[in-house]
Amino acid sequence: MQITAIVPQLPPAIDGVGDYALRLASQLQQDFGLSSRFIVGNPDWQNTPAIAPFPAQAVSLRTSADLIAQLEQFVMPDSTLLLHYVPHGYATKACPFWLVQGLETWRKRFPQIRFLTFFHELYALDWHRPWSSDFWLSPVQQHLTSRLAQLSDACLTSTERYIHPIRRLSQGKQTEIPTLPIFSNVGELADVQPLTQRQRHLIIFGQRHSKRRIYQASLPLLKQVCQALAIETILDIGPPSGITPVHVNGVPLQELGKRPLNEISAILAQAFAGFLTYDPRRLSKSGIFAAYSAHGLLPINHRGCIQSVDGLTTGTHYWVPPTTPTLNMQKAQAIATAAYTWYQAHNLAAQTEKFHRYLKETNEAA
Repeated sequence: MQITAIVPQLPPAIDGVGDYALRLASQLQQDFGLSSRFIVGNPDWQNTPAIAPFPAQAVSLRTSADLIAQLEQFVMPDSTLLLHYVPHGYATKACPFWLVQGLETWRKRFPQIRFLTFFHELYALDWHRPWSSDFWLSPVQQHLTSRLAQLSDACLTSTERYIHPIRRLSQGKQTEIPTLPIFSNVGELADVQPLTQRQRHLIIFGQRHSKRRIYQASLPLLKQVCQALAIETILDIGPPSGITPVHVNGVPLQELGKRPLNEISAILAQAFAGFLTYDPRRLSKSGIFAAYSAHGLLPINHRGCIQSVDGLTTGTHYWVPPTTPTLNMQKAQAIATAAYTWYQAHNLAAQTEKFHRYLKETNEAA
């Protein structure tokens, strides 16, 4: 069996979904001998040696005709087509008509080839803000997601919160929808050092926009965290935010910029805690939270939620300073251990095995 995956981006572009798809393909090949090839939905993407040994080609234009031509060239009779869907990755306003229309036409021509969709996102979540375009485009985005859910032979997603919407939008076609929380794109540790043996470093890791959000809205919280944990240095990893402070309440901040994956992993392995501002109902979708958990850090989020979601509980798997201002070492270690343990059930090897089993089952059911 061969897999042809459609992705919004691949390296060298910085894209969490593309990184996820590439690491999954590598592990499927290593563990089960499954070969993969990629169709990239961004015409500006340029192939690099980092993608080897996987054949990959970008669409020339974002049109249904160009996509169909790529599919007819890349998808073999024994292939499974896998779409990694995040709407804003395929269209500026998160309305990728060209993608959906192209897939619908192609499926009519080749109905015997299995088609799976991994819904990393469904549609924009800030539709309730009248000043945003998503407020007006949400019905269109949901309509396109509905068409994809009905078109797919099977669907997967990274959070249980998406299961009911996918069922509803598929109009009953999708009943069994596996959830696979995101694994770390910067490596994992088989053994982690206890917090008592780590440097008092606080990690801020992510893209420019996420770090700007931290520095603009969460500086008072950062100051509280640094004081409560006796942080000695803050390490900023990733593209520069443009507004990074030199220090936070007297704690020096080092802007490390982009680093190789193995170097990031080594930095995380020695750090005490990692900070992020992410919707607590969707933490299982966060590659940053996965990276912190996989390396045994104390994960810190700016807020929590009342109910447990995807097996994650506020105060058990991550610290929320506004609700628990102080934290002793024993509790900090308990949270870091719980997050690391939670991660092991869907680490790269475990998730690859589940993915392979699911691919096998869906193909046998065809």
